[in-house]
Amino acid sequence: GDHRDLHSFPTRRSSDLMKGIDTSWVRVMADGKMQGEFLLYPGVKKNFSASKYYNLLVGNSAGVELYLNGKKLKIFGTKGRIRNLFINKEGIKYLKIKKNKSNE
Repeated sequence: GDHRDLHSFPTRRSSDLMKGIDTSWVRVMADGKMQGEFLLYPGVKKNFSASKYYNLLVGNSAGVELYLNGKKLKIFGTKGRIRNLFINKEGIKYLKIKKNKSNE
């Protein structure tokens, strides 16, 4: 009945955190499984855990702070810019965003 037993799973990390700085729409996938879509508001924190990787679609990449294993990750983003982020222990990769329009 003690929540500290959660730390006995060595592959799961519960210290991954997302914090809102500015309102942003976010979609989170962990290890390829959908974790949810939501609006992240300033000051709101959400915890996630994944054993291998995350894939985040962030609607306002300047509006979100990410912490992996308690360490802040730098997101290169501007206000209102959508970013598709792939995050693993090596850090962040920026993926192309698939758009329906092919004129870009």
